[in-house]
Amino acid sequence: MKARTQTLRWRMLSVLLPVAFLVLIIALLQTKAIHQIFGFTTAQLPLPTQICTQFARNLDKIVENGWTTVSVALLGLILGSFLGFLSAAIASVKPRIFQGMLPLLVAINSISVVAMAPIMNRWFESSFCAKAAVVTIACIGAMSVNAYKGMNDLPVFSRDLMYSYAASDSVQFFFLQLPNCLPRLFVGLRTNVVTAMISAIISEFFSTESQGLGYMIKTSLKIGNQKVLGWAYIIAAAAVSIFIYFVITLIERRALKERSR
Repeated sequence: MKARTQTLRWRMLSVLLPVAFLVLIIALLQTKAIHQIFGFTTAQLPLPTQICTQFARNLDKIVENGWTTVSVALLGLILGSFLGFLSAAIASVKPRIFQGMLPLLVAINSISVVAMAPIMNRWFESSFCAKAAVVTIACIGAMSVNAYKGMNDLPVFSRDLMYSYAASDSVQFFFLQLPNCLPRLFVGLRTNVVTAMISAIISEFFSTESQGLGYMIKTSLKIGNQKVLGWAYIIAAAAVSIFIYFVITLIERRALKERSR
């Protein structure tokens, strides 16, 4: 009973502390305390009430452009995570492959999205495919490294126990390595949520399409009387990222709970 009470208390704190911090930041912004500390004007850093007003007035446009970005980010997240997991699975079965694959993945992930986006625009006629390709490539590395570690950082003597039962490589993979990989798999997914949204937004800076959160942020912040609207799009992008992260966290808790049974 005492342990359950402590667990509930920690869960409440994990929710209340971020909310309290967010409320504090909003209060400091609204009272212009941060503006006074750093010497900002409301043109450089709008007040929360100004951003909320623009958000409400342009909600339809924000939702429309938000869906454009989210569809690219989700597709790239799924494809990139799948390819990363697949490469980790192959490398786990054939460990020597990973030794040559790891430097290649590091090299690919070291390429900046700013440099990759124009290249993808030349490779693909469709702007959507070009942006999805950028996000996919950006998401492969984190998933492959995390999945590979999860498949190979096994409990002590677990593989020896499998050998003692004459378990085949496929049985070891599906009943030992794959379940052990699950926590690391969700670490890679949570990491890729942020990567996918950032990559999708930045790729829209170079897109030929005049839509998406990235395009609207770039365009709005350049126009003097629409800078507050640009901040509304920034808040929308952050809110979408937090929502997707939260959904993956809920799925992770459910999956790990079922696994522990």
